[in-house]
Amino acid sequence: MDQSGLLIKSLSLEIDKEGVMTIYAHIAEAISKLLDEGEFRAGALLPPERVFCKHFGVSRMTLR
Repeated sequence: MDQSGLLIKSLSLEIDKEGVMTIYAHIAEAISKLLDEGEFRAGALLPPERVFCKHFGVSRMTLR
């Protein structure tokens, strides 16, 4: 399985677009959670932006 599928399967943090926390902060928290839980090996590439954008339902500008 490639890392793109791994991201979609393991990432359970939902983004509250109406909440107090900014959307990009939610995304950063989710990526940190993946790294902390060892979903990605040290030095491994993260999935492409398009995968994150699709999963979180945000634009590339927000993701970046």
